[in-house]
Amino acid sequence: MYTCVLNPNITDVEYTRAFNDSWSFMSEQFGGATQESARDNEKHKLSLQNTLVTYEDGYLLSIYGADAYNNKVTLTSAFYGYDLNGSKNYLYNNDWLSKIQDFLNTSYDNVFWGTVFGSSIDNHVIGRKSSIEAYFGEATEDKVVETDGTSYNVLIYPTLTE
Repeated sequence: MYTCVLNPNITDVEYTRAFNDSWSFMSEQFGGATQESARDNEKHKLSLQNTLVTYEDGYLLSIYGADAYNNKVTLTSAFYGYDLNGSKNYLYNNDWLSKIQDFLNTSYDNVFWGTVFGSSIDNHVIGRKSSIEAYFGEATEDKVVETDGTSYNVLIYPTLTE
């Protein structure tokens, strides 16, 4: 069973495992920083943000770092650990995705994804775009934005209304 929790106490072991499990897919985003340095910097960054964590039967699967303000959540980082079977298949499981979306729908009007163009997480989000749109509907914004010489794919979806 999947659960989604805002700002839980993530243990150092859980955080390190999720970060390390993600490293090979995202290391290019850290400009040559060592894995240890990037892990420490991201942990500090997460301590200043909200974290949205998903579990499967109490086992940490993923961590999103997010800024939340004006009834909008901006997902700024994502770490996907392997599940107990050593797989990341849950990333393509609509039950996992809908658990996160259900949580977001209860608290926010908009969900903003901004991923570094061509990065592994960007490719993952683009690969899941049809699943996300099947849940949220069509994006209200879908564009590439340049910021300080870096290109970001920006997707904004309204959360569901009852």
